[in-house]
Amino acid sequence: AAGAAGAGGQGPDPACVALGVKLQAAVDKHYSNAPKQTVGGASVAVIQGSCRWVGAVGEAHPGVPMTPAHMFRVASVTKTFVATT
Repeated sequence: AAGAAGAGGQGPDPACVALGVKLQAAVDKHYSNAPKQTVGGASVAVIQGSCRWVGAVGEAHPGVPMTPAHMFRVASVTKTFVATT
């Protein structure tokens, strides 16, 4: 699942849509090269200028595709972000 939108509520900006296609392809390529036992799935969000994109790859659970709406437990991963802000 993926989505791309530009600012202003006037529908998708073609540049944002093109960016979304490139980002999803990159996420798909990275996932396909990852060892299957270590990566179940991923949800990704990118904001670049007025473009906002969300995408997902893999499975949340066996047989359940990952979507950008899935929630993750981040635990100690947040320490990196808190320490740098």
